[in-house]
Amino acid sequence: MKTIFQKSSYNRRANFNARGGSDVANYYVGLSYYEENSLLKLDDLADYNADAKFRRINFTSNVNMNWTKTTKFELGVQGYVTNTNMPGTSPQEAFSRVMQTNPVLYPVMYPGNLLPAVNQSTDAQPNPYGLITQRGYVNTASNQLYSNARLTQDLAGLLKGLSATVLYSFDVWNSHSISRTRNRSAYQIDRGNPYNADGSLNLTIVQNGSDDLGYGTGSGANRRNYLEGAINYNNQFGKHAVTGMFLFNQREDISSNAGTLIESIPFRLQGIVGRATYAYDNKYFGEFNFGYNGSENFAPENRYGFFPSIGVGWVISNEKFFESLTEAIQFFKIRYSNGIVGSGSGGRRFGFLDIVNGSAAGYTFGLGSTTSGFGGTAISEYGSMVRWSEMNKQNLGIEFKTLNNKISATVDLFSDNRTGIFLQRGVLMDYVGLISVPYGNLGRMTNKGLDFTVETTPIAIGKTYWDFRANLTYNRDLIIENDQPVQPFPYMERRGQNALARYGYVAIGLFEDEADIQNSPLQRTGAVRPGDIKYKDLNGDGLIDANDITRIGNGDVPNIIWGGSFNVTWKQFYIGAFFQGTSGADRMLGGDGMIPFNNSTGAERSNLFMAATDRWTPENPNQNALYPRLGWGSVVNQNNAVGSSWWVKDMDFIRLKTFDLGYNVPKGTFSSLGLKNARIYAQGVNLFYWSKFKLWDPEINSNNGSSYPNIRTISFGIQANF
Repeated sequence: MKTIFQKSSYNRRANFNARGGSDVANYYVGLSYYEENSLLKLDDLADYNADAKFRRINFTSNVNMNWTKTTKFELGVQGYVTNTNMPGTSPQEAFSRVMQTNPVLYPVMYPGNLLPAVNQSTDAQPNPYGLITQRGYVNTASNQLYSNARLTQDLAGLLKGLSATVLYSFDVWNSHSISRTRNRSAYQIDRGNPYNADGSLNLTIVQNGSDDLGYGTGSGANRRNYLEGAINYNNQFGKHAVTGMFLFNQREDISSNAGTLIESIPFRLQGIVGRATYAYDNKYFGEFNFGYNGSENFAPENRYGFFPSIGVGWVISNEKFFESLTEAIQFFKIRYSNGIVGSGSGGRRFGFLDIVNGSAAGYTFGLGSTTSGFGGTAISEYGSMVRWSEMNKQNLGIEFKTLNNKISATVDLFSDNRTGIFLQRGVLMDYVGLISVPYGNLGRMTNKGLDFTVETTPIAIGKTYWDFRANLTYNRDLIIENDQPVQPFPYMERRGQNALARYGYVAIGLFEDEADIQNSPLQRTGAVRPGDIKYKDLNGDGLIDANDITRIGNGDVPNIIWGGSFNVTWKQFYIGAFFQGTSGADRMLGGDGMIPFNNSTGAERSNLFMAATDRWTPENPNQNALYPRLGWGSVVNQNNAVGSSWWVKDMDFIRLKTFDLGYNVPKGTFSSLGLKNARIYAQGVNLFYWSKFKLWDPEINSNNGSSYPNIRTISFGIQANF
């Protein structure tokens, strides 16, 4: 880590925006620059620039024009231009190698700037330092442009509150990469004769390569066309308020990176949308929406789906009978919505069509691998009459304010019921003889939970002012139907469990000695020794095998996500902090570098954590150790490396996500320069976290710590308005 990564680097950003105009036209322009440097160290001897650096320029431009008293035109253009320079191997790959590779396996470099290796395997050479400093560089330039033009015509001359709009949008993304990379020759010490007669190292070449940089290019582009036209109505009369909208839209996505004929066909969606709302006396509210959407992924008779929804609301605090409660509760509203939304993915592109392979292999007979005949034509993907997948969404919400409107809270209870989820058939047996399993609208899931938010207006405490905000989301999903065969034992059934549930063996401790092994069920998970993990025989047949696998974890998506923040001001100074937390997520540890000396490409390459000192040994037969008995090689670790509850760890955490400190320059200061207001600030992001899990940041998506970690960022800045 010290050889490859610096402890810190820097980034910087600058923003500028301006607005102006008249009654006829007004504009807004914005420009920002961002630059980020890498934590990687470089080889000073390299004669090329492999410095990892990212630069981005963003721009935004909006123009609004009143062509006539009833005609308005809006034009918006925004986008970015980026340039990324990287070593020939990405920082993610380098970090992954660092975490998985034994740090004494290689020297940094051999004398004479020669590259170390351990064998001829590409995966085993070069070392992480060599990957970063000796592979050359890749430079990528990309840009993105979003544009939209909207024309709005007021039709109040025909009907009060009536208007019409037309919108056209064109978006495009492009990327171009230049790769100047190489694979240098790699060397290894002759283990039988490590030194030459003069005392220098006796190196043998294990991989022929070149010091010259190669040349390669890559490019990609995507573009989108979007068109919509709408008629809108918005009017109030007396205590009544009515709005309405009818909209047509269509979208086309085109990719230049299509590798097949199917992918080259533009992705297209089309539909109409309607909405009507009614409000009476600011007490009673109603809304009706519908979408009639079409997807090319379905057969013509299934191409369009109808998705309606309704919503109602009641502001109870505006009723006369509520007046006696207004000193305690100033605002109280209850609302309910119920609707259907659809998914048009179809499981795969054109899921209703059979895909034919014109160069298929011959048939295989029996259990062998012998094929007969020459290549021919065969169906590689089977079509089925899939249709839109639907989700019925319901929401019951309550909003209220109290303590003279100083505290406001919102509570939402939600329930989602998904039907017709796209799945590949699970009940078809292999002997049916299908090359691939077709998709169908087979799955059903539910998801229920609540959202809660509470916040305050600034509250005076002495000479300071405080405000607070907190939110919490809880959800629980369940699989109702997954088209899987009925399991031989109820505890193996995945229906009734959450979608990302984790499955494996139930660990009940470590084998104490040979007698314990002999008196326990036979484990078909690999040869076992004292100190190895002991698994529970769930069906009581005296064997530990696939019939003893059950749910052992919730998965890596938490059930509870919460946040809390506060801000405090004193005179011109302010402090703010935001905390974030999760609960209910877990991760099954494993993979290269996590279980020492069990690497899939050779145990000698595998790394280990300092926590490996917390392990079972004959001298310290600790049943609660982090690690069971450790051994060299995948064979002796086979039993301990299978998925089990032993390796499932709680990933709950609390993080100080942001911390702000600033000073607002008093108004009037530097007014001679045209300064309206300004502030000087410092901000920290990802400063600290607290978790029972100590090996690495629990928020990163990794089961062995090899994913690039979250970066702690501290920013200093000045913001001024003129």
